[in-house]
Amino acid sequence: MLWFLTGCWVIWCARNKAVLNDESLSTGTQRLWHRSLMQECLSVFNSGAHLVSHRPPRWIAWTKPPPGFVKLNTNGSAVGNPGQARYGGLIRDMEGRWLAGFSGSIGIATNILAKLQGLKHGLQLMWDLGYRSVLVKTDCLVVVNLVFDSPQPYHPRLVLIRDIQDMFAKQWRCSLHHVLREGNHCADFLAKIGLSQLPMWSYWSTPPPGLRLHLEGNCQSIVFLRT
Repeated sequence: MLWFLTGCWVIWCARNKAVLNDESLSTGTQRLWHRSLMQECLSVFNSGAHLVSHRPPRWIAWTKPPPGFVKLNTNGSAVGNPGQARYGGLIRDMEGRWLAGFSGSIGIATNILAKLQGLKHGLQLMWDLGYRSVLVKTDCLVVVNLVFDSPQPYHPRLVLIRDIQDMFAKQWRCSLHHVLREGNHCADFLAKIGLSQLPMWSYWSTPPPGLRLHLEGNCQSIVFLRT
């Protein structure tokens, strides 16, 4: 069983390197990695070391924006990465009440592109609706870092990132923050709708079917276990 599990892990990591970093690992390299990982695991098991974490469980809840602010949660994902990509988001007031939402699809793309598109469309919607004190949350730390930092000139999403940075530079109070995915599940719900919809963009003046229960849970500060 250990041989199988470590083998799956090596294959998964090699695939991620190929897809995300354009880095190819030869079969021989993967075998050596697998063998080394097996030896490390066996060494730990044989030593009788107790590696069970005693950290207390972490509970996450959606948090309301400060008085006078509205909150935008956005998300995006691709099935397969790259694959069929979608995005979505929603705007709520300081009591957690629904103000607006959106969802859309962009065809074949990566997770990062989908999340960037979700952020851009959410910012544009906020501006068009006239909100000028905004708290923005995304569960992708990579996206947050891309927006805060200056991407390399050859970055494939440079134009899109610059557009997002220009949106933040407008005359409004608008800040971007990272949130754990358990506190962003309503945006994830809308992003999943984006995959199945026919229009490239949909505006939701009221919550779509199935989302109201999640919204009520957020308003009541229902917590979710961090996994």
